[in-house]
Amino acid sequence: MDSILNFVSQPWFIVNAIIAISLLEYALYNVRPIVNSPYEVEERFPAFRRYDRRKWMRWRLYFFALFLPIRFFLGVLNLVCMYIMIRVINYNISSSVPPTARQAALTKYFTIFHMRFQLILVCGMFRFKVMKIHKEYFDVLGPDWKPYKGKPATIVSNHSAWIDILLGCIALDFPRFTSKIGILKWPMVGVMASYPGYGTLFLDRAGSKEERVKLVEMINGLQKEICAKQTTPLIMYPEGCTTNNTEMIQFRRGAFNGMYPVQPVTFKYYSPFFQCSHDILDVFSHIILIMCQPYTYCEIRIMPVFQPNEYFSNFQVREGEEKWAAYARAVRKIMAESIGQRQTDQTLEMKFEYKNILYPNKGNKNKSE
Repeated sequence: MDSILNFVSQPWFIVNAIIAISLLEYALYNVRPIVNSPYEVEERFPAFRRYDRRKWMRWRLYFFALFLPIRFFLGVLNLVCMYIMIRVINYNISSSVPPTARQAALTKYFTIFHMRFQLILVCGMFRFKVMKIHKEYFDVLGPDWKPYKGKPATIVSNHSAWIDILLGCIALDFPRFTSKIGILKWPMVGVMASYPGYGTLFLDRAGSKEERVKLVEMINGLQKEICAKQTTPLIMYPEGCTTNNTEMIQFRRGAFNGMYPVQPVTFKYYSPFFQCSHDILDVFSHIILIMCQPYTYCEIRIMPVFQPNEYFSNFQVREGEEKWAAYARAVRKIMAESIGQRQTDQTLEMKFEYKNILYPNKGNKNKSE
């Protein structure tokens, strides 16, 4: 007993505990609108509400928060090292000088290396499981269906948190990502995300209707090029936002409008106290709360490529339904069944509505965060 008292009375331990509890309390303060949200509001937004609030017990979080300062420091250090490495490898690139094949390969190698460490340091994710699911599409694509042999134009995935991006890079052979445009404002992360070798496509969720139409046309052009040249596919999150990992909301048009082949992929997370789904939390509070639990685990399910055919157009498209909508509906059903999620009529716009109710002072930030 004396040795324990002596340990916890050390100055460094006291300072560590003060920093840890301060960070945790800051995160808990930020999420008070979620904790105090009335039931009648919560039941309107089942795909975005937090179902784990009763597990946010301070005594649990305080204990694991003692490891928070060192995890936070090492996570930031790892991010800085990754940033420096990318800048050094690509010292000579500019808008007119693209990276060489060697520079791009080295950048992706070191990016995956640092991302793996980031998953361990921030999320406590020491392992994850990748499963290639054997699935036949005879019921949707007809009796003559045969597995698609080429690369998909797009990988489509459900979206729970920023962790999806790290896992996607590692498990899916570094596809080209789509990202919300607000990422460009993040320190270091914005610079790295805009590196030309990644080929990231930035989306403005608050853009006008005309801008969204142009974006869909640009995505169709990229998909056509990927299919023709069999290059690195895009990965898109057709829900358009993060959810709470319990329901799959309505899909957006972008990935399906051109009727190019897609590969459905799903991420399902497990954690003891704080569910790592991002849904409506701010990023900083989300990271702090994730680091106050011992571990996170993920199962990644990769399904066969889905290529719409003539049978699909003749027998699966409902009266008055656009082809892309039928395509999105079929793929959403496949993905939802894969991880046991409910299909819901909730949409991205409903998430904005929910955030505006909880955080009315944020205004347009509710669309960009």
